[in-house]
Amino acid sequence: GQDLTAHFTTSIPLKGNVRNLSVKIRECTGLAWEWWRTVYEKTDLPLVRKRTISIWGTTLYPQVEDKVEND
Repeated sequence: GQDLTAHFTTSIPLKGNVRNLSVKIRECTGLAWEWWRTVYEKTDLPLVRKRTISIWGTTLYPQVEDKVEND
């Protein structure tokens, strides 16, 4: 999805033969000089059993965690 507000959660199931997986997460800052800011951008991610990407913090200082579980 796109243009979603805070406290948003989604699960995206992927088939076992996925290749060239890319994730880009942007935030709308509301700042006149930088309306949109890329918070997380990775390309060619390996397919894993479970990946959780969490974002928190403030508009000026966002924090990101990319947690991988392979059990």
